[in-house]
Amino acid sequence: MKRFYRHLCGAVAILVVAAVATTLTIRVGVAHASAAETAPCAADGVTRTDEALARSLNAQLVKGMPGRISGYQASCARVIVQEVRARGLDRRAAVIAVATALVESDLNNYTQVVDDGGAGLFHQDVGPRQGHRRSMLDARRATDVFLDRMQRLYPHGSWHQPAIDEVSRRVQGSADTREHVEQDVAAQRVVDAIWPAADPT
Repeated sequence: MKRFYRHLCGAVAILVVAAVATTLTIRVGVAHASAAETAPCAADGVTRTDEALARSLNAQLVKGMPGRISGYQASCARVIVQEVRARGLDRRAAVIAVATALVESDLNNYTQVVDDGGAGLFHQDVGPRQGHRRSMLDARRATDVFLDRMQRLYPHGSWHQPAIDEVSRRVQGSADTREHVEQDVAAQRVVDAIWPAADPT
């Protein structure tokens, strides 16, 4: 019986240590992501309209999104929507692009590689060349790169047919279905709020 209790205590101790280590790992990962620097998305910075939009959206968004959108993130979404409109594409294209940016960066224009992927709004490969890095950190240019690939993979507007998450995952080369699906509703609400006032000029 004593031997049994010794084994039981040892197993519990191992589980406790593993749980603590996992918690510390998660916290370090979160700290790393939150400490990552971001670049401005909009040339005019974060406007009062962006701040108001963020407050409005945070009262509507679901599935873990409430309170997560800042004025800065709203400005990044605004730039994406403006670029979609400047290219003459419709609201669905904007929803696909915003949904992808929500999954990849939480609408943060990261200046450095975060996690195990790329940087910027769409987690694109910034590459070793400084010129290419600056290009990918330009929110408009990064949006164009995403839209270019989407239109190559789905020519003649065929990206209207599949589900939003399917298009997003194929363009990004992602296999994580769950996370993409969860952001579709949020992206639709973000775009619906921005689209009428988005001025591509």
